[in-house]
Amino acid sequence: MKPIPGLIRLRTAPGVRTEELRRRVYLGVAALACLSQLTVTGLDIFQGGGFQNGLHWQALHGEPVFGALLCGSLIPLLLRRTIPVQWIDFGVLGVASAAVAFALVAAFQSPDVPQARLYFVGVFLFLAAFSILPASLAALYSAALYFIVVALTLLKGGDTTLLLEMALIVLLIAHLSVFGQRVSAERRETQVFQKLAETDALTGLTNRRAMYWQLERVLTSKANANSAALLLDIDHFKQVNDQHGHLTGDQVLQCFASALQGAVGPDDVVSRWGGEEFLILLSNVNQAGALAAAQRLLDAVRRCAMPAGLHITASCGVAHAREVTSAAAWLSQVDLRLYAAKHAGRDRVMPQA
Repeated sequence: MKPIPGLIRLRTAPGVRTEELRRRVYLGVAALACLSQLTVTGLDIFQGGGFQNGLHWQALHGEPVFGALLCGSLIPLLLRRTIPVQWIDFGVLGVASAAVAFALVAAFQSPDVPQARLYFVGVFLFLAAFSILPASLAALYSAALYFIVVALTLLKGGDTTLLLEMALIVLLIAHLSVFGQRVSAERRETQVFQKLAETDALTGLTNRRAMYWQLERVLTSKANANSAALLLDIDHFKQVNDQHGHLTGDQVLQCFASALQGAVGPDDVVSRWGGEEFLILLSNVNQAGALAAAQRLLDAVRRCAMPAGLHITASCGVAHAREVTSAAAWLSQVDLRLYAAKHAGRDRVMPQA
């Protein structure tokens, strides 16, 4: 049995899209960060007013050079789709932590006052920790790092103002990260529940509630006046359930939904209206085009390979948006025409072209 396109999108597409979008954003940030670190490195080398003062290699600091190398190495890793982004996250945090640990050890051994750049690198690690690690682990990691920076500053007579500012930054990062993760999780949960509330569980198609809203939206928008509603009903479906069982009946409904979904355009909406009835909303179509589309749908149903070797046909009623003024009238019109198609012998469209 062929999978239902709507159900595939519901289960897999959001995660795939999110992962790919995150990778692209990550790639852009890494490229910009590499460029900024190279710029800082250049300013260190040419400090004091430009080329006329000569190169100042002694002014070169290790932090921007390491940052440029780290960010630059991320670009080829991010381009390899086989490497999960989460692995790259942990790798960045681990390498950056090791580099900062080395810098802190060197700062403790040096008689000089710690440079302000060391505090900036600490802020980067706080951000990385709360972006990658669970909130509790990120808090422990940040507390340990902050304690080491405090000890270094007090022992070396550094600027305590930077410590206070760093503390505020850490608290702000923690608050925004934890709060942001909670809001994002709630938003994702709301989107999933909303999708489930608008999706038929068996076929993965739009359900009756969501489709009715679509009909009302079309009728209230002049731009969508060239739309048509098609109501299809599987012929003699009760016999399928009686003779082959409800499991086979469900498989027939799924195959039927898949056939309809594959025979409409990307802007059209297919819904399970109820039982063995399916309502389709066609966009940008006149009355003649709607009747032609209905015939194509019936042909697709006739050709569809059904379970248990069954041969299934359907009847269809068609009503154009220009014929009605309300969703209720539209549904009534298309329902009457479906009934006329059934009464005329089934496996046909009403009105006839």
